[in-house]
Amino acid sequence: MRLIFKMIVICIVVAGLTGYGGYLMTGRPVWDLVSLPKMPKFEGVSKPALPGSADGFDRVYKWTDAEGVLHYSSEPPADEILAEELNINSNTNVVSAVEPQRDEPEPQAKPEAPAEQNEVAPPLYTPEGVKQVMEDAKDVQRLLNERMESQRKALDNL
Repeated sequence: MRLIFKMIVICIVVAGLTGYGGYLMTGRPVWDLVSLPKMPKFEGVSKPALPGSADGFDRVYKWTDAEGVLHYSSEPPADEILAEELNINSNTNVVSAVEPQRDEPEPQAKPEAPAEQNEVAPPLYTPEGVKQVMEDAKDVQRLLNERMESQRKALDNL
């Protein structure tokens, strides 16, 4: 079984190297397994019609049926149903654009903070902000260590 596997691998490697060597000498593949004929040109054939009208607006019909369900369709409803015709510009984005952030923040009315919290934290992505985050992390680690010690003492006393 191993001998068969080794022979198959050797044949694949030899075939690959032979093809690559032929490509290096001639500049084209040695084994051109797929030679497709060129596609015929379709001259005089009209393009398929795109949805919407020539002015770039799609016509949509909106109506409410007898049960109060709102319907939208590109085809008008039956003649006895009164429908509103909407012209929608298909060249516009239906997702609202995101407002870019301004360089200067707009002044906003801030609620009064308690006296002990009057410090304004520096922005996070400044050297001062990073230092503040590191100090806060060290304080949290210190609190966790104290809590772990108190729990260990409580367990030792049991």
